[in-house]
Amino acid sequence: MATASFVHDLGIVLGVATGTGILCRKFNQPSILGYLAAGLIVGPYIPIPLFADMGRVHSLSEFGVVLVMFVIGLEFQLSKLFKVLPVAGFSALIEIGTMLWLGFSIGIWLGWNKVEALFLGASICISSTMLVSKIFEERPVPKNVRTFVLGVLVLQDVAAIALIAAMSAVAESGTFSVSSLSVTLGKLTLTLAAMVALGLLIVPRLVRYVLNLKNAEASIVTAVGICFSFSLLAEELGYSVALGAFVAGLLVSESGRGHDVEHIIKPIKDVFAAIFFVSIGMTVDPLLALESIGPAALVLAGVLFFQLMSISIAGILSGNGVKQSLTAGLSLGQIGEFGFIIASLGIVAGVVRPSLQPILVTVAVVTAFTTPLALRGAPRLVDFVDRHLPARMKHLLVVYEGWFEGIRQGKTTEERSVGSKALRAIVLDTLGWIFVTAVFLFFFYDITQVLGEQLGVPAAYRILAAYGFLLLISIPPLLGIARNTHNLGEWIICEVSAHRARSATAMTPTGQSVLRSAVRVLVMMGAGIPAAAAFRPLVGSLGIGVVIVAVIVIMLAFLWKSAGRLDAEIRSEAERLVAFLDRQRSEGVNEQAPDAFFPNLENMDGIYIFEDSAGVGKTLTELNLRARSGVLVVAIHREGQDVVLPTGSERLMVDDLLFVTGTSDSVKLARKLLAEGPSAEEEDEAFSEDESSTAAEEPVN
Repeated sequence: MATASFVHDLGIVLGVATGTGILCRKFNQPSILGYLAAGLIVGPYIPIPLFADMGRVHSLSEFGVVLVMFVIGLEFQLSKLFKVLPVAGFSALIEIGTMLWLGFSIGIWLGWNKVEALFLGASICISSTMLVSKIFEERPVPKNVRTFVLGVLVLQDVAAIALIAAMSAVAESGTFSVSSLSVTLGKLTLTLAAMVALGLLIVPRLVRYVLNLKNAEASIVTAVGICFSFSLLAEELGYSVALGAFVAGLLVSESGRGHDVEHIIKPIKDVFAAIFFVSIGMTVDPLLALESIGPAALVLAGVLFFQLMSISIAGILSGNGVKQSLTAGLSLGQIGEFGFIIASLGIVAGVVRPSLQPILVTVAVVTAFTTPLALRGAPRLVDFVDRHLPARMKHLLVVYEGWFEGIRQGKTTEERSVGSKALRAIVLDTLGWIFVTAVFLFFFYDITQVLGEQLGVPAAYRILAAYGFLLLISIPPLLGIARNTHNLGEWIICEVSAHRARSATAMTPTGQSVLRSAVRVLVMMGAGIPAAAAFRPLVGSLGIGVVIVAVIVIMLAFLWKSAGRLDAEIRSEAERLVAFLDRQRSEGVNEQAPDAFFPNLENMDGIYIFEDSAGVGKTLTELNLRARSGVLVVAIHREGQDVVLPTGSERLMVDDLLFVTGTSDSVKLARKLLAEGPSAEEEDEAFSEDESSTAAEEPVN
């Protein structure tokens, strides 16, 4: 009877999921929406005569979680992680910290307890790899955007593993406290280390041996057996089956044959992943969802706005450019499958209210619709932002992006280790400061008692004295962060200067000042935002977050002031350039490279306007050259009518010579746009579809 019941449930679930999935694909919607809709249809809350047993479907859905995590483990490679860190590391860190802080704050504002608020924050901070990958298949984006977005997703997947481990500990204890969480995570770390160490002795050799037999049946049975064996081991040890499956995938990937195993297991994974999403849909009571529409709308607004802002701002500050960063922010504006996995940990453990699930489903469904629409509107948003940015900011961002391109393309040198050492020291000092502050906050009451009873501090001054003690013990790590931030800034200046060594000029003190200010902002955001997210559950108030934001704003003000001086230098150098060209034409002065006049700019190049160029007779505003390509037009040289830092209203003429700066790709695209028109941009975006399999190693969930 049990077998028949499972057959009945599988038949109903997969049959309905097939219909709804095909319907979604027909209307170019993600299949996940179809599976969630199938769950509503076969669930107990809608009177449609197609019912499946919720308990049995939930049991089957665990297979989907296990297999998804197994495949993620198969794909996890330290080499891939290190490859995406320079492009997407800072953005992923800021996005995860921001969304954790936001989710917890929304939960507290709704009157939830700390554990429930923490689960909400953890559930909304990871975007959907499935959805984004599907959207990119249907609507190709430029290669640099694709690499950036998939890099963020890879790092989010890594963070999701850590979150699952941490939230499993919270679900196990039922409370959020530093002591219990530290003990549980310590035990978990030792357990995982033991599993990996012992597994490395057996699993890679076993996988290689079985695959060398070239027997499909033996290969798939072995792979699935390893997957579920480690899941069982993790469950027996009191941890999530998802963690065990991830470790199994990690061990199998060490065989060097992870791609082969993934190819074998993917069809099974897809089937049970569909069942997992159907089971999520079955848990949604439409009436409860309607009752939770207010919180769902609040979470939805937070996800859409703060995902966009965190990714865009972090992307711009890490040198990825306005167009690339805004497009990436729109691409990642949703919650993903990990959110449901994390939420289910709390719901199953009984530490989270059931209404969390329909809230997440509502947000997931709406964002699955809005993400493709937002991506289609990305060019308009980029154009809007570009038109409303102050001229000083436009000039700074182009120069800044060029600097970072030079750093990323630089060769590995002995000096590069100086930057890596400084960055590692900043990370360690930040973690040390967070740990010291967290311990202080946890024992805050005990510290005030000691100050009063043992040291005789009056009650009115105990809190002030306690925070003075915190400041005292924070001095060593904070001084370390400041010292290594300075070292990191000097290293970046050396790298940019080394990249400009082929030019006749070196960076000016103003350019160096801008870079130092930018590095301070990057470090403050990279250390401060995760710290604010970590302290939020401990403090309960917004105080620390407000202080960190205030410091970042002050640093941005200094950066803005430095940018003004840089803008003045660029204008002065542009005037020198056009004056030199006029003398060259009239007096026959020897030719000189354009970038010799611009000590702070990368990739300075001249673009000649021919008679058949598409840009003839159009203004820079009509061409929308900066928003489309990302270049800055420094000067237009024409006989008797030179233009320095054009405003956009200038109409291009035959024989004009435009001097532009930007990244190498931006300059190439600008040249094509001026010669061929908007079709050049479409070709630039379309090529990523042909290289989708090689542009980045795409994570599969």
